[in-house]
Amino acid sequence: MEEPVSNARPARGRWPGRLAQRLRGNYCGAAALEFALVAPLYLLLVSASLEIGLASWFANGLDDGATRIGNYLRDQAMLREPATEAGLREAACETIASDGLNCANLKIAIFNADDPVNRPITVPTIIDDTIPAFDARGYVIALGYEWRFFLPTTKLLMIHNGDRTQIQARTFVSVAERAIR
Repeated sequence: MEEPVSNARPARGRWPGRLAQRLRGNYCGAAALEFALVAPLYLLLVSASLEIGLASWFANGLDDGATRIGNYLRDQAMLREPATEAGLREAACETIASDGLNCANLKIAIFNADDPVNRPITVPTIIDDTIPAFDARGYVIALGYEWRFFLPTTKLLMIHNGDRTQIQARTFVSVAERAIR
């Protein structure tokens, strides 16, 4: 014999058990829950991939800019003319502007590397414009590009100090030698 269906509310301690029994085979909303759990991780992965690609492209441009600055310093030494800050910036911006970088965000730091054993070179975490007197035979050139990207992965992937984030390139230049092309 079948039991009659009652509309009365079950006893206070038993209704969560009945609710669990009713929902046990019900998968409505499972996809939405799975999406809510996986979407943030997926978006983080996509934004990190995008940012790594852009940062690599810009870092390559900065490396080319540092090479151009080295060539400029060698040319000026060979011509026995003084190197100027405007000449350095022009040499670097020639290359990085073609890569889509804004020269206003470029920081150039040059460190005397004549005697790195007795006078070690310490490149700061965040590069600011530092141009010495050009009387050395060797220099360490450090370029920093102020990275103003809006994705949440910036602080995880880039060199940063406080609210300043930079992409950097460094190279050593000896003004005594010039590559033959």
